Amino acid sequence: MDPKYGKIIVMNRLGEPLRVRNRKKISVSLAFEVIIQAFDRIQGLHEAGVIHRDVKPNNIVKVGDDYKLIDFGLTRKNAGGRMTGYMVTRWFRPPELLELKDFDYQKYDGRCDMWSLATTAYFLQHGQPLFHGNAEEIMSMYKNYKAIGVLKYLICDYEKRWTAREMLENNEIELIEGSLSDVKEREGKVGDFVRCMVEGREDMADNYSHEQIYLDL
Repeated sequence: MDPKYGKIIVMNRLGEPLRVRNRKKISVSLAFEVIIQAFDRIQGLHEAGVIHRDVKPNNIVKVGDDYKLIDFGLTRKNAGGRMTGYMVTRWFRPPELLELKDFDYQKYDGRCDMWSLATTAYFLQHGQPLFHGNAEEIMSMYKNYKAIGVLKYLICDYEKRWTAREMLENNEIELIEGSLSDVKEREGKVGDFVRCMVEGREDMADNYSHEQIYLDL
């Protein structure tokens, strides 16, 4: 993310970035199309019990005529356990996690992605983040922000925030069912570490140091 609000928004199939410079907008219709397609992808993840945890403009790319969500490095399986609150760039991190210390563990679900996608939508339309600065500054901005339209169901407190399914259903957008592919599981300490992370048991994953994992690679 560029320190002056970031620049990379979407990329074409050749990898050449389309840029939004400071305070320069892209069309609202394009932003809407990007966000609707991203909601569709996120809803599929959430239905499978998976949270992306890193939704931001940099992680939406254009492939042909479609906009796709990428970078699943922070993605976790929501197994009802506690996950670290350190997720996504601060400007797109929801308030319930922003108030935590960086490595505190907290129970949450896909509604954290919904906040991130809503603030990403604002960024796409306005060329700058809705909230910025340090955690205290962002929380102050949020408390004084009055959302309108659909954003009042997304840029709001966790308990009131729409899920991806609620977002699509309330806007009469067709739900598209997705699927997850099976992958070959790793063995040893690496496999144990990966299973802990995928199942959302990050506190247990801490038992495997980088040195332990390196020995099995």
